[in-house]
Amino acid sequence: MRKQICLIIIKIFTLSLPFICMSLAVGLFPLKFMDNECAQYYQNREYAEFHEDYCRVLIIGDSLAKAGWMPDELSDDTYNFALGGLCPIEEYYYLRDYLQYNEAPEYVILTQGLERFFSLGTLWDRSVYFHRISLTEMLEVYKSARELKDEIVFSNKSLVDLMFYKIYSPTLYSTAFFKGIFTDRLKNNIASYNGVKKSRGHSFFITNNGFNGIGEIAGYDSFESSSIFDEYFRKIIELCEDNDIKIIIQSAPINKTTYENLNPEFVRGYNEYIKKIQSDYPNIVVNGELYYYDNIYFGDVHLHLNKDGAIKFSREMKKKYSNTVFK
Repeated sequence: MRKQICLIIIKIFTLSLPFICMSLAVGLFPLKFMDNECAQYYQNREYAEFHEDYCRVLIIGDSLAKAGWMPDELSDDTYNFALGGLCPIEEYYYLRDYLQYNEAPEYVILTQGLERFFSLGTLWDRSVYFHRISLTEMLEVYKSARELKDEIVFSNKSLVDLMFYKIYSPTLYSTAFFKGIFTDRLKNNIASYNGVKKSRGHSFFITNNGFNGIGEIAGYDSFESSSIFDEYFRKIIELCEDNDIKIIIQSAPINKTTYENLNPEFVRGYNEYIKKIQSDYPNIVVNGELYYYDNIYFGDVHLHLNKDGAIKFSREMKKKYSNTVFK
C-alpha cells in the first residue's frame, strides 16, 4: 500500500514538473517572457526601491501622465513615476511604497484619465499580473471593497485568483511562456527598459500624427466615481499631506472632437466631483478643468498625446507652474 502511494506521488510530481518549471521560469525571468509593458513596471519598481539623486517633483498617474509629462522639458529633478492603466488604488500603493524607500518629494503631480474614477483599468492584467502590487496590498483592497460594498475590483475575480497569480500558475502565464520561447521578448523588453530609464520614466504609447475621432470618454452618459476609487484617490491626497508633500491634481487635455462630443451630464457630474475634492481638501491645488488641444496632438482613441502633443503639454505646464514647482 505504501509503495503504491509513493508511486502515485512520483507520477503526480512527474506530470506536474513541466508546469512547475514553466512557473519558475516566468517568475525568475519576467523580462524574457512577458510583454514590453512589463519592462516599464519592472523599472518603476526598481526606481522606487533604489535611486541616487533626489527627486523633487514626482509625477504619478496613468498612461496619460506617462505619455504627457516629459521630465526633460521640466527640470533635472523631475521624474515620471506614472504607469499605463493605473487606477487610484495602484497610484496610492506605489506612492506609499516609494515613500518607504525615499525622501519625500517636494511636489507630487497627479494626472489621470477621467475613466479612472469609475473603470478598473488594468489592475489585474498589469499590476497583479506583473507582480507590481503585492499580495498584502491586494488583501487590503479586498477588505476595503467589502467594507464599502463596492464590487468593481472583485466583480469577476476572487482571493483564489490572487493565489494563482502569486504562484505564476500556468493557467495564467502559459501564453507568456510560449511567446517568450518563440519570440524575442527579452530584446524588446530590454530596449523598453533602457528607453524609459533614460527618459526618467517618460514613455510614448502612440506616435500617430493626429487623431480626429471621438475618444472613449465621450461614450459615457454620466459621471459617478466608484466608492473604492474615491477612497483611494483621497488616500493619495492624505498620504501627501501627512508627508508634507504639496500635491497638484492636474487634468490632461483631450482632443477637440472628443471635447465637442462630451455628454453635458457627464461633464456636470465630473465638475461637481472635482469641486467636492477641492472643497474637502482646501490646501491642495486642483486644476481639474476639462480643456482640449487640436486633434493633431493626439494619437488614438485613448487620447494619448503624441510627441508634439507631449512637448506642447510639458512646456505649457512648466510655464503654468513656473512660480512654484518649476521656478
